[in-house]
Parts: sequence; structure tokens; C-alpha cells
Amino acid sequence: MRSRNILALLGVALAVSPLAFAETANVNVYGTLNVSFESVKAVGVTNPVAKTYVNRFRLASNSSNIGFKVSEDISEGLKAFLQLESAVNPNSGDGVWNVRNSGIGLTGNFGTAVIGTWDTPFKLANMFMEPFYSTGVGFMATILDSTAGAVSSTFYNENPLSFTRRQKQSVQYWSPSVAGFTLKTMYSTNEKRDVDLDNPDLLGATLAYSEGPVNASFSYEQHDDFAGRSASALPFGGLTVKNTKDVGLKAAAGYKLFDSLSLGAAWSNLKYEATSGAGTAEYKKDSFVFTAMQKFDAWTLRAGWGKANDGTCKNADGSACTADSKFGATLLALGASYSMSKRTDVYGVYSKISNNEHGTYNFAVSKLDTVNAGADPTAVALGIRHTF
Repeated sequence: MRSRNILALLGVALAVSPLAFAETANVNVYGTLNVSFESVKAVGVTNPVAKTYVNRFRLASNSSNIGFKVSEDISEGLKAFLQLESAVNPNSGDGVWNVRNSGIGLTGNFGTAVIGTWDTPFKLANMFMEPFYSTGVGFMATILDSTAGAVSSTFYNENPLSFTRRQKQSVQYWSPSVAGFTLKTMYSTNEKRDVDLDNPDLLGATLAYSEGPVNASFSYEQHDDFAGRSASALPFGGLTVKNTKDVGLKAAAGYKLFDSLSLGAAWSNLKYEATSGAGTAEYKKDSFVFTAMQKFDAWTLRAGWGKANDGTCKNADGSACTADSKFGATLLALGASYSMSKRTDVYGVYSKISNNEHGTYNFAVSKLDTVNAGADPTAVALGIRHTF
């Protein structure tokens, strides 16, 4: 039903006469189709009894989307705008209406204020250094913005442990640029509050700098009561909790040399706490990512490497838990793209996550169905990407 609604709306948009578009010049239709043919597997499980994800072929849609933007001049220096963006999946022939960046707001000399469903400032903070279009099997957020087993769920809010979020119930403010500096802040409401139990909300901010060849950012994000009544998804699992608190810190920097070579580096620290009658259990880990992109005319060579440390973990009684025993992973992604035009690229990617003994890291976008502890998700992808 949702996919039929998307197709119907697209049909209406395309059927509108050029004159109608001229009369409403503030309406824009945009989108990205990014589809890849992939060979994927996840072998090398720690427990020989555990299921191995054997080699297979698939198509992946890699965050393909279609959106509608509308703006209206309210007064001098002030505009109202709205955006409705939907997920489309050419690989499976379906999609989800209005589930990507969608909201309504005001923009002017004061900056921009928007309410709705939108990417968090934390997620967007290091997009300038992502080598593989910020999606697909080469997306470095796999290592930087999650913990083992917490695969980014960029379309929805189901995954409580991910810091790569497109958050519902969001109120955001984006400052104008001052001497190259900008500030983005957000709050996601506690609509799902339970009188006696959970009180989930999200608060975050990113201070960024962009001037000439230099980009840099520092981000903070806090999740309250996102893990729910059980912390079973965390390394200290099996604990019935009163409250949970997750805090993420991230710093990123990028530099462009000779208009052809782009280098990037990022660090993140994620900490998860669960409080019960027995005390507070805690897991925290650091991650590092390095990226490079080198252009040669229409060709671009792309590379990324990241490492998530095993982390440190303590149970509510103060004892150590399995996170201290090989819970981390590394990610290597190598590839190249060829620009056939300003809007169309063809590309190839090789990506491998090497999980440690207890690691269960999976691709943040286009994840594999199953990754058991110690297995190494691996993908070889050939794709085409078109923007309009």
C-alpha cells in the first residue's frame, strides 16, 4: 500500500503541466537512485555450531529516495519551507512514504528551525569525509556510530543503541555561519513516556567549521531510556533496569589538497549505562576512522579504514563482562567510481568487517540478515548512482 502511494504521488507530480510548475516555482522534486549488484557473505564464526552466512548474490538499494521540497517567501529575509522525503527500493519494487528527512520550518537571517523527522546533527557531523556516498557496505558509520550488534537503522527508530539516527519527533535549530562556524542543536520529544517506567528522549548538538579546504566538527548526543526495560542488547545483558543513559562524543576533521585529494579522520566515544536496584552497569568504547578520496579526471579512488576497540565493561555488581574479551572489529573499504556525467556515477566497492571473537558488527546500511559472533561480513559491490 505504501509503495503504491509513493508511485501514485510521483505519477501526479510528473503529470502536472510545465505551466503549473511555472506557477508554483517553489516546488521541487528531487531524489537519488543508487542500486548495486553484490556478492556477500559472513564466515568465520567463533562458535562452530553457530550459523554461517554463506556466499550469495543480491541487489541493494543503498538509501535510494525521492523527495518534494516547497518554499514560500513570507517577508524579506524569511521563508517557510516543507520537505517530504520517502524511501524507494528499486531492488525489491517497494518503498516507504515520508520516512526519511521530512518536516516543516522557517529559515532566515536567524538561521533555520525545523520540526519533524530528520537526521541528527551527530549523524551528519562527519558526512564530509565519507568516501562511499554515506551509504552502502562502505559506510564508515558501521564502526564509528554503533556498538557490536547495533546496526544503524537510518529509516526508523527501532534500534536503541545506534547513534546513526534519523529521529522522529525532532525539533532542530541550525545557526547561520559565523566566520565559518555553525551550530546545530536538536531535541527529540519524550512522547513515549511511561508514567512509572521509561522517559525516553534525545538531546544533541554539533559545532562545525567549514572554510576553504578545512572541515571540522565536534558532536554530543544523549539518549535517555532508549534501551527499554531490558539491557539484553548490551554486553552486560540480562539486566532488568530502572533507567538507561547513552552518551556519544564524536570529533571529525577533513582537509582537501590541490582540489583532488580529500583526507579525513574521526574519533568517537560511545558509553551505555543501565541502572538497576543492584547498581549501574556500563559499557564504553572508542572508535577511529580514516578516509581518503583521490580524483583523476572522471575517476575517483575511494578508501576507508576504521577500528572499534573492544571497549570496557562492568556489570552492576562491578565485575567485568564479555566486552573486555575481543568485542571490537575493524572495517576496510576500498573502491573506485567513474563519473559518466554530473549526476551519474558507476562504482565498485570491496568491504570487509573483521569481527573479534565476540564482535557482531554488521553493515550499517544494506545489512546482512545474520552475523553471529566472530563472523566477518564481506561484500563486493558494483553499482550505479543517479541524482536528480
